[in-house]
Amino acid sequence: METTPFNNEPSLPANSQAQPLPVRKLNRRFIAVTFLVIAGIFTLAGLWRMYTYDSDTSSSKIVGGDAYNYIIIAARGTGLICCGIVSALVAVTVSIWDLIDRQT
Repeated sequence: METTPFNNEPSLPANSQAQPLPVRKLNRRFIAVTFLVIAGIFTLAGLWRMYTYDSDTSSSKIVGGDAYNYIIIAARGTGLICCGIVSALVAVTVSIWDLIDRQT
């Protein structure tokens, strides 16, 4: 094999054809399980965020009033739970896609 003058990499002979790269099949089951684990983590983090508030410590206070803190913490927990729901929907969609693809 000879090298090209520009990049010192071996070039293919003129009479050979380049072989296509092997196509790696996407492992949808692994993706679905990963999204389910992510959904569980987000859901547990949201529940933990919503139901753990100690009004006695200053580290858990966000603003001055307790009612505002409850509202803010509930909104944050709900947002995390919504991220978990979206991750679970993606996992179910990928699983259904995998099942349909296996049956055909």
